Amino acid sequence: MSIAERGTVAPGAGLRTMRGVVVEADGGVRVRHDLPLPGDPGIGQVLVRILGVGLCGTDAALASGRRAVPTTPWLLGHEAVGEVRRVGPGVRGAAAGDLVVLEPNLPDLTCAACEAGHTSRCAHRRSSGVLTQPGFMTDMVLHPAEFVHRAPAGARVEDLVCVEPASVAAAAVRRSGITAGASAVVLGAGAQGLFAVQCLRAVGVRPLVTDIRPERVDLAVRQGAQPVPASEWQAAYVFDTTGAPAALAGVIDHIAVGGKVTVVGESSAPLGLTSLQLVQRQLTVVGSFIYDHPRDFAAVMDLIGRGAIRPGELLRPGASIDDAPALLADLQGRPGKPWLDLRSRG
Repeated sequence: MSIAERGTVAPGAGLRTMRGVVVEADGGVRVRHDLPLPGDPGIGQVLVRILGVGLCGTDAALASGRRAVPTTPWLLGHEAVGEVRRVGPGVRGAAAGDLVVLEPNLPDLTCAACEAGHTSRCAHRRSSGVLTQPGFMTDMVLHPAEFVHRAPAGARVEDLVCVEPASVAAAAVRRSGITAGASAVVLGAGAQGLFAVQCLRAVGVRPLVTDIRPERVDLAVRQGAQPVPASEWQAAYVFDTTGAPAALAGVIDHIAVGGKVTVVGESSAPLGLTSLQLVQRQLTVVGSFIYDHPRDFAAVMDLIGRGAIRPGELLRPGASIDDAPALLADLQGRPGKPWLDLRSRG
């Protein structure tokens, strides 16, 4: 579905057009204020007014051209919280006024992988803002109600805007099988590493953390991690969020025999690990890709509702939508995760 195909029916807010951050045909990233508003929600859809959108490395890769966009203009954004404005026919469990988080990855829910609970492996998965349909870095979107999660009472927008990336971390922790009191190290204290620290703390693990940037380590320590030099740790569980093969190469000298490595960060380079090391150390290496519907989103929403995690603590102050191109061009410019606060039209 292209941006233009979304329709032009005003959603009752008195607006005639909406804003959006798009990759244009010339490769430029621009904030447009003339995008057509969505039409009325169809069967099983909800119309959502976006309140906040997180920015991540995938957005930056699409914006820079390091990753190709499916078409142009391409609307960015896949980490969003909003308010339901209208519901379409047949929608249950959502109503106008609900504060919700949008799940951007849309498995078909009918294939063998989905029926087995592994929706992250769905071969027909659609992806808002990344692979198949326009994203959430805009004022209004239509979205399938099945993939809209109602916020727990009292939840803050700042925490909810982090649910999607926190679900990636929660899935990695779940798939690792780690239990309370186990020894663990998180390689990298970027956004994924920091969310992993919070999720590990929630299951009773105080992880070690390493990163080449001291300010990132400081953030992780404030979330309950223990700082450790990259060459001085020992642990049974490793969570690699760096995407750097060199980081994984160093694991072999520090992980316990029979240990488990869960890899979240991605790289096209070969891993720095030999089969001799893998076999003789009896290691398990698991790749953890996104999350499984609905369990990981639901788990993170529950953790936020109980106050077990506060992912909004990892955010920078909310920026204007007009700041998006500059933020995407320098995503790692300073500590904390950037996000756009769209609660003001101006």
